[in-house]
Amino acid sequence: MSAAARRPRLRFEPAEEVANRPRERILSGAVDDGALLPKIDGLLIRDCVGGPIR
Repeated sequence: MSAAARRPRLRFEPAEEVANRPRERILSGAVDDGALLPKIDGLLIRDCVGGPIR
């Protein structure tokens, strides 16, 4: 078994991944400020049937 197979995969929660997208855009300089970023309603994580998770 290789070292990569024994090492656990790092997994991010979906909410963390969604939160990182705007943060990465701001830090990269692609967006001057938060004005052009999607609103929080657009970032809601949806469950498998399409409804918002609350």
